[in-house]
Amino acid sequence: MVTGLRSLNLITAVWVSFVITSSLSLTDSFQAPYFHLNTVSISSRHSCSMTRDTLLNGTSVDCQNRQLTDIPKALPADTVVLQLQHNHLLHLRNYSFTHLPELVQLYLSFCNLSSLEPRAFQGLGHLQTLRLDHNNLLLDNETYTSDIFLPLIRLRILDLSVNDPRRTGNIPDEIFAHLQSLKKLTIDTFQDESFGTGFLQLKKLTVLSLNSGFATEQPYCAIARLHNNTFSVFENTKLSHLYLRQCNLYQIEVGTFLPLSHITTVSMDTVKYLGIDPVIRAMFGFSGRNISQIICPHCYYPHRTSLEQLKNQMISKETTSLLKNICIEYLDLSHNRILYVDDAFAFAFAKCLRHLDLSHNYILGQVSTILELSLFKKLEYADISFQISSKRNEIDNVLRTGAEELDTDTNISNSVILTKSNLSPNVVFYLPPRLRILKLRSIVANIGKISLSEIRGGQHLTELDLAYNGLKAFRQHVRGLEHVQSVDLSGNTDAELTEHFLTSFYCAAQLFLNNMGLSQGTLLPGGPLYNGIRSLVHLTRLELSGNKIQFLPSDLLNPLTNISYVNLADNSFVKIPFDLSFIPKDLTFLDMSSNSLTYMSNGEMNTLDTLSYRHSLTLKLEGNPISCSCQALPFIRWLSSTVVALDQRNSYTCVDEEGVITSTTEVNVNLHWRRCRGLFWFLVAVTLMCFLTVVAVSTLLILRNLTYFQHRLLILLGRGAQEGRVTRHDFQKDAYIAHCELDSQLACHDIGMVLKQRYLLRLILSHDCLPGHLFIKHVVDSVNASWKTVLVVTENFLEDDWSYFTMQIAANAVTNTNPNRVILLLIGRINEALLPEFLLSLVSENNIFHLSNIPDEECEEWTHIKNRILNGDEYYFT
Repeated sequence: MVTGLRSLNLITAVWVSFVITSSLSLTDSFQAPYFHLNTVSISSRHSCSMTRDTLLNGTSVDCQNRQLTDIPKALPADTVVLQLQHNHLLHLRNYSFTHLPELVQLYLSFCNLSSLEPRAFQGLGHLQTLRLDHNNLLLDNETYTSDIFLPLIRLRILDLSVNDPRRTGNIPDEIFAHLQSLKKLTIDTFQDESFGTGFLQLKKLTVLSLNSGFATEQPYCAIARLHNNTFSVFENTKLSHLYLRQCNLYQIEVGTFLPLSHITTVSMDTVKYLGIDPVIRAMFGFSGRNISQIICPHCYYPHRTSLEQLKNQMISKETTSLLKNICIEYLDLSHNRILYVDDAFAFAFAKCLRHLDLSHNYILGQVSTILELSLFKKLEYADISFQISSKRNEIDNVLRTGAEELDTDTNISNSVILTKSNLSPNVVFYLPPRLRILKLRSIVANIGKISLSEIRGGQHLTELDLAYNGLKAFRQHVRGLEHVQSVDLSGNTDAELTEHFLTSFYCAAQLFLNNMGLSQGTLLPGGPLYNGIRSLVHLTRLELSGNKIQFLPSDLLNPLTNISYVNLADNSFVKIPFDLSFIPKDLTFLDMSSNSLTYMSNGEMNTLDTLSYRHSLTLKLEGNPISCSCQALPFIRWLSSTVVALDQRNSYTCVDEEGVITSTTEVNVNLHWRRCRGLFWFLVAVTLMCFLTVVAVSTLLILRNLTYFQHRLLILLGRGAQEGRVTRHDFQKDAYIAHCELDSQLACHDIGMVLKQRYLLRLILSHDCLPGHLFIKHVVDSVNASWKTVLVVTENFLEDDWSYFTMQIAANAVTNTNPNRVILLLIGRINEALLPEFLLSLVSENNIFHLSNIPDEECEEWTHIKNRILNGDEYYFT
């Protein structure tokens, strides 16, 4: 079927070529100019961008994603780079590039190519790079004729990968016989791959990549077994880099790499179904050689967990005994689910190793195993992080079940995943003398307390990661850590951090204390953590995220003049906890995300802007309960205008006064301002109008009664009547008892006698008045001669013809020097409203007595009346 499709495509291509040739030959006919115009139209619709390539001294043409179905013709003759990725070429016809004789780099990836005509690359004598990857080109003799690459005498880089998903087949090796300048080859493989003699001519080949590509699920690297003679044809080449990525390898023999005498780098990234044990055994082929890099992460069985598979996840003494006199500088064995590493591993690799990565495994044993690092005299980088397995119970069950079948030298049948050791107090650790970076993150679930006193050999150590190990005590000063630049103690919850321990890292530039459950007391002024952080004056980065801290001393960062990065995310701060006016001027990053900030004050916003003007400042606020209330309006406006670089594109979820969830960018600031400030200014306007109205009315009243108000003002200023207030002793009598004639018995006997005889008051009674016209003179003289005037108001008094006259005379006698001169005794059911207004306006409430009838002589009411007559002070009981 494949052959039939190829024949049909070939016939179609020949027919199209014939039609085009015939059209061009008829120069005097109508079709010729029509075809020419169509070609121009296509070129215009799918225009390519062109730039000058100064390095290759020509034009670089970019025709990516132009929906092209053929190679564009209207290109400069000096084109040196042509990018045609992501088009729909389908077929590459003969002589497609003869108009581009200077072409150096040709990119045809992702073009849905399925066939190549034999002379497709004719005329490309200067081509050095050819990318045909990610197409549909089957790796066989029909697709690649024996001399298809014959014109490419200068080709150095060839990529044919991710084309043929078949598992069985044979590589047409004769196509490579002409590529004697080739240095890098990337190609698909089949299950039982054997590289033919055509590869013998690749004398200059340095890089061979058998790569499935990480963006596809197809097994383009289908090779299942690597035999001792698999790479024999490359024995006389200069092959130095071998890449096997995403390959479904099931077997690798011990002598696989022996023929590769110039090999320096081997990468076996994500090689499934193999296990780490056969990979280590295959390193036998590196004996007596200097190897730069061995990269082998993700080499494990991805599904089942059986005893046989677990054996392949152990680096045993038997395996490492095969490795004699090997020298590997870079070794990456991460993400391999390694269960066990024998002590012999250190002796096998200690000679040259500079970089060791054993992270993300399941290594069993004790913390004291770390001490073996001291054997690696040249080691500069060591990462043993993340050894805590989520499959621990499953692995332990398999190990216990098959313990008798395992090699007794491994001695791990009853082990657990890295556990704490019984280390004596004041332990001294020895590190490789060249070690710069040591990562021990999450190697043990709960180490507990380890009393370190000194680390020797750490004079070059600059980065130390001890995070998430369940360390409980960081108490004493540890010698030998003075040169550490970065220290991470995150995740060691409830750890007892002291100032003495932190001063061990005196030169530290980065300190990570995230997710430690720090006690608030340790951060208070004078606390151990407060003093410890302030003592690290060289800090440039401080992280305290995930500690639910509510308060930090405002002067915590004052001594840290070099600080530029502060992470306070995932805490409980309601505002920026530092005094921003004292924050070092070099601050460039502040993370306040996932706190409890609702808005910022004007002072905080101004200071942040000032810091950003000095150095570009980045501020993270995501995850805070931002408020869109009226009180936060200046902050909302600041978010859209500040020069500070904010996360979330300056848009944050916020809640308004009505509880509606919105975002800060959706808030109409102008409308919001009117709604927030409108009510305030409306109340101000109403208040001001009322005030102006009162002023206007008061001014009118004052102008109409100017003399009166002048008099009152003089009195208030103490510049009124010069004689001042009068006293009782300035009058002949204490009181004048005024009443009507029908109430003479009541006033003179029942009232007058009690006050006169019991309290010895000097009174003027109405029976002293002579009848006839002398009554008027009597009333006037009596009022003027008395300290107080007591009006006995009864129903008879109100009906009497002389009562109004008597009340008027009493009211006229009230002056500023004796303001409380009138006392009213309302006897019976007397309504105050029946009294004249001019009288009521002059009498205080304390001088009005309501009596249902005349009280007994012993009644306390008489005392109240007597007190008001004698002194006129505020009403009180005696």
